[in-house]
Amino acid sequence: MNTSRPTTEPDGLSPRTDDLDSTAGPAISPRWRLSALIMALPAVAVLIFGFFTGASVSDMKPHAMPLGIAGPPPTVGDVGRQLATGQRGAFRTRPYTSAGAAEQAVRNREVVAALCGDSTALTAVIAGGEGSKVSQSITALAQQVATRAGLRLRVHDVAPLPDSDPQGIALSTLLGSLLIPGIVAVAVIAEALPLTARALLVPVAAIVAGLAAFTMLGPGLNILSGGSWQVAGLSMLYLVAIIGAGLGMVCALGPPGVAIVALTTMTLGNATSSANVPVWFLPDWMSATGPLLPPNVFMAAGRSLLYFDGAGLTQPIAVLLAWAVGGYLLIVFGRVRRGRR
Repeated sequence: MNTSRPTTEPDGLSPRTDDLDSTAGPAISPRWRLSALIMALPAVAVLIFGFFTGASVSDMKPHAMPLGIAGPPPTVGDVGRQLATGQRGAFRTRPYTSAGAAEQAVRNREVVAALCGDSTALTAVIAGGEGSKVSQSITALAQQVATRAGLRLRVHDVAPLPDSDPQGIALSTLLGSLLIPGIVAVAVIAEALPLTARALLVPVAAIVAGLAAFTMLGPGLNILSGGSWQVAGLSMLYLVAIIGAGLGMVCALGPPGVAIVALTTMTLGNATSSANVPVWFLPDWMSATGPLLPPNVFMAAGRSLLYFDGAGLTQPIAVLLAWAVGGYLLIVFGRVRRGRR
């Protein structure tokens, strides 16, 4: 009778070292992970503070702001010379044949404001919907130009802010209320659901969070006026863009993808969103980056809907769609890559 027993590992618990995957990297202990997190959080906080508030305490001088000019040739020439000498690089002027054409250009968001002169007066055509900082800077500029030229100053607001939101804070408040739900949704969906369910849940999460934020500001606080239901749809598209992009980054890069999207939208995105500081008052690299990021295009599209009857809406909507489609393409790429393993 064979009394030999099968070979077992010591204590019958641990597998043999030879059976371990020799290609596995060294495990990172929870202590090191916690230490890395503790060191990373202050750096992230500095980035958030620096980008989000640094622009607010900058010199606040405009650059390359599109400004229309209309009137008799002598007046237009005099205004152009004053801008070239006293405001070098601050404005990018566009001439118009008449004051009516310049006003329409402001309404169409081709320019942010216009100076329309005649032999006795200078009219500053502004749009309150572009933000108080823009309106104030154009009015101050027009006052200087009118004083030097010996003309009376008139101010005409072609897109005023509504009485329900005289400070123009509705969109920036809505953007802030959408930011955290978007990032949280990325983290939760990425961790709790399989890949296919993630893609299906993105629009559901966007609809729920978008309606909640809109309800708070619209029927709840009554600070959203005309075009408010379109703004609700815009909120949902914005969330689809950042949640979809976040999940796509997770599929492509793993958990660091959540951090990348969070930093992009919470730090650089907020700083360049024009919610607090218009992009024309930011450093060149930030004003060039802002229109490519979801927070900025959300603000641009929201202003178009609320104050300009949809003028200038095409480009920001296209950018949001590009983020959403790009995110879904990364999700599909991640699924294909995993299927080949």
